[in-house]
This record gives sequence, C-alpha cells and structure tokens, in this order.
Amino acid sequence: MNRLIAELYGSMGRTYLGKGDCKEALSYQEKALEKRQSCLPSYHYLLAFSYVDIAKIFFFQQKYVQALEWNRKALEFRQKYLLPDHVNTAFSLYYVGKMCYKIGKSEEARDYYLKSIEMTKKCLPVSQQHTIPKILEDIASTYGYKSETALNYRLEALKVQQQLTSINYSYLAYIHDNIARTYKSMDKKADSLQFYEQALQIRKENLPTDAFRLFNNFNNLASLYEEMGDVKSALTHYHEALKIYRHHPSYHRQLYNKTRNNIKRLSNSV
Repeated sequence: MNRLIAELYGSMGRTYLGKGDCKEALSYQEKALEKRQSCLPSYHYLLAFSYVDIAKIFFFQQKYVQALEWNRKALEFRQKYLLPDHVNTAFSLYYVGKMCYKIGKSEEARDYYLKSIEMTKKCLPVSQQHTIPKILEDIASTYGYKSETALNYRLEALKVQQQLTSINYSYLAYIHDNIARTYKSMDKKADSLQFYEQALQIRKENLPTDAFRLFNNFNNLASLYEEMGDVKSALTHYHEALKIYRHHPSYHRQLYNKTRNNIKRLSNSV
C-alpha cells in the first residue's frame, strides 16, 4: 500500500510541476521519497527516481546548486546499485554535467558529458543512441561558437543524429542551425549559408507547421545574404519571413518590425 501511495504522490508532484506550482510539487515529491524509503529496500531503483524528480523541481526554479545536489545523489545511488554500464547511470552523468555547466563549471561539465557518452555507447546500439547528439551539442556549448572544437562536436552530433533509427527532424534542423551559426561566427559565410539552407529545407519538408522557426530561418538566411552583399537574395528571404508573420501575427511584434525595417532599408539601397 505504501508503495502505491508513493507512486500517487510522485504523480501528483509531476502534475503540479507541469502547472508551475513548485511548492506543491516539492511537497509531494518529498512525501513520495519518504514513503519509498519506508517500504522499499535501500537499494531499490525507485529511490533514484525520487532524487531525479526533486532535482527537476529545483532545475525548473533555476536553483542549480540544489538541482546538482539531488542529481549527484541519483548518480551515486545508481553507480552503487546498478550494473557498471547502465543507461540510467548514463542519464545521471549527463544531468550532473548539465548542472555543473549551469553553475559555471564548464570543464567539470565536459568530463561528465564525455563519461555519459562513453557509457551510452556501451549500453545501446548506434541506432538507439538518441541522447548522444544532445550531449555533443551541450559539450559544444561549453566552447561557444567561435571555436573549431565546438564546430567539430556539432558536426559529430549531426553525424550521430543521421545514424539513428527514428529521425527527430526538429532537432536535426536545430543542429544545422547551430553549425551554421558556428561557421558564421568563424567568418566562414559560404559554409554557414549551406547549413542554414539545409535547415530551411528540413523544416519546409518535414515541419511545415513550425512557423516561428521557419520565420527565424528565413531571417537568418536574409541576414547572411546581406552580409555577403547579395541584396536581392536578402530581400527575397526577408519577404518570405514577413509572409509567415502575417499568417501568425501573435509572434513577437519587434521581430516583425525589424524584418519590415530591413526590407525598407535594403529596398532603398537598390
């Protein structure tokens, strides 16, 4: 009975977190943990899930030090009681790394990220390593955008993403965007253009209803064409962005005004 009550508390906690009520969410997750501790053996895997659920609440509140503490608890528990190479331990390694990054410990974050990737590769076949592209992107983020190292991690993320059994087109386009941005920051505009165009093609073919990102994609291309001195192509893409906005006027008005002003400015220069 206590185990069932614990599951109910945990479910209630996740529901409140989904509503943004962190106080109630934390109260229910603490009750869930207390019930689990009272009815389960000290090595039961569900205890680690309680630690993770509590960590998620602190992460949502941007209380990263507390989130790190609870993620460490989950990691230490899993390292002690699960098999040496377990996918849940790999997840915990990743989240500890993420919290380290959030509090400014980039080198420590990279260490955990790399350990997570190494363990994931041992646990899962290549076609199911869905977390690895995200981790590689997070490693790249620790280096920023003006970095060959960051670029190499992002290109590796793209390679892994393309090897997966099921394709997440939204994330695939996102990786292309970040590679394009990295090339642009390195002043490699032709390479940047190639990846922005590929991101746009992915969204047109597979994510036609993702209007906001299509809008941003057209704007990014327009800005890049402008930097390359191709005013005609820049105007074409700014106009395409504007068309999307007119069908979705709820988007940020400042973005619309900026795009419209860019069109006006470039039109006057032709």
